[in-house]
Amino acid sequence: MEGSFVGNKCFFYHKGQLVLTGERAAKTMYYLKIGSKDSKDFANSAQRIDSLLIWHQRLGHADSRNIRRMFTMNLVEGLKLGTTESDNRISPGCAKGKMHRLPFQISTSPKADHIAERIHSNVCGPMSYTSLGGASYFVIFKDEFSGWIVINFMKMKSEVLIHLQSLFAFLKNQTGYTIQTIRTDNGTEYVNVALSKWTTEMGIRHETSVIYTPEQNGTSERTNRTIMESAKSMMFSSNAPLWLWAEAAGYSTYIRNRIASGQKKLTPFEVLHNRKPNVSHIKTFGSKTFVHISDVKRKKLEPKCIEGYLVGYCESTKGYRVYIPDIKKVIISRDVIIDESVVGFNASLTNKSATDSFVSSVMDPFTELVNYIHYSSLMHRVTIL
Repeated sequence: MEGSFVGNKCFFYHKGQLVLTGERAAKTMYYLKIGSKDSKDFANSAQRIDSLLIWHQRLGHADSRNIRRMFTMNLVEGLKLGTTESDNRISPGCAKGKMHRLPFQISTSPKADHIAERIHSNVCGPMSYTSLGGASYFVIFKDEFSGWIVINFMKMKSEVLIHLQSLFAFLKNQTGYTIQTIRTDNGTEYVNVALSKWTTEMGIRHETSVIYTPEQNGTSERTNRTIMESAKSMMFSSNAPLWLWAEAAGYSTYIRNRIASGQKKLTPFEVLHNRKPNVSHIKTFGSKTFVHISDVKRKKLEPKCIEGYLVGYCESTKGYRVYIPDIKKVIISRDVIIDESVVGFNASLTNKSATDSFVSSVMDPFTELVNYIHYSSLMHRVTIL
């Protein structure tokens, strides 16, 4: 976009077309007129090309090379990037939220040939903070063939069977396939009488790893790590309070299902639903958000909106999840204005607990303490991962 200043007015052009005008309000301040003069100008303004860094933040701090590949191969709808932008941009959220570890040994088992042939699962928790919904754990299920991830939040680990049964019904109704094999660790949430009885009745093969050998459940471990690193990167970048961990993990999962990983040419969403996902609605976690208040819920002289923070997107109701500090709740609404230029939770909010209980847990990946981080410009370069 190019701009010019003439007298007390300013003009901004995109590809030779006038898209914005403004007038001087003070010595170095101008008021911009956002309204467009015709449909062509409106289209030019609305169809703007956002930077790679913006999309990196929107898509849960995903690998910038993956984002560039998805754009080049047209794997999703609504993703627009420039062609000359460099991928080597520093992302402080990634530096704080991601760690490089030695890779797990590559499995030699034959890969799944269709949806639901093999499901990988793992439980994470307990968390030091309970979520706004009272959860202390979450369980993930990943379909090996499509890469589709389902995350469920739990108050107790014994709820795993209920969520596995829901996944079984979902896959059967939506795809026609039934689960053939589930691969887990040896935790008691998986190795128990109730789950064993149900899998036997359904004809599902239950494969477990050797105790204290998480590498044998590598797919689930890597998926957990990916969800955790993405969620923590979003939270650190926006200075989000730790008790919003479930919102961050849920949003991360929603995004990951719409990203093609590795060298795959299809996203998990497209494999499961047979259509490309549209990512144009995905916005940066923690962005300042204004939610419209219905006429029936306010008086004439009261504000028409309430201010909050974007924490996710609800797939079932097609609305944004917004945390409202004034009521300490997450509400779902489609009538929102999202300001991505203002990202970050209020510092006073981060120091307050929305939930009364705090129990220090060594199993909580969101409260890991980093004692020392050293960056050497000669030996290391922090890039968008």
